[in-house]
Amino acid sequence: CNDGSSFSFSYEDLGRASYGWKGYTAILIAKFMYSFGCLISYVVVVKDNFASGLLNLSILFIGSSSTNSTNDNHTTNNWYITLLQNETVITWLISGTVLLPLSLLRDMTPLASAAFVSLMATVMIVCIVIYLCIDSISSQ
Repeated sequence: CNDGSSFSFSYEDLGRASYGWKGYTAILIAKFMYSFGCLISYVVVVKDNFASGLLNLSILFIGSSSTNSTNDNHTTNNWYITLLQNETVITWLISGTVLLPLSLLRDMTPLASAAFVSLMATVMIVCIVIYLCIDSISSQ
């Protein structure tokens, strides 16, 4: 922990100083499990909300079905609605195209503006929920 000129106190250093390599390894495993658990919970939240949200928005703005003019039965050819209904595919797409590149960044400085946008979106969602709650209470 102390090389004579400066102090370096990290969890790994404290684990190594207290319990040797076993403490160091235990701290690394605990940090990995915590990070992996957070990642899994985030992917589950994204899977549960993203696919259904995009599906509802696409139905709202684009329409629930488009007709094929060559077929008399008017079969639907909305491949994107079929894709959005498959939560497993959406989970893999979001994980591979959004979460993986974000997790590979060495420096989080480029995400500073995105963090502010995320904070403002969270505040807006909270305000909408409060408004809807008050509106539903007053209408009863």
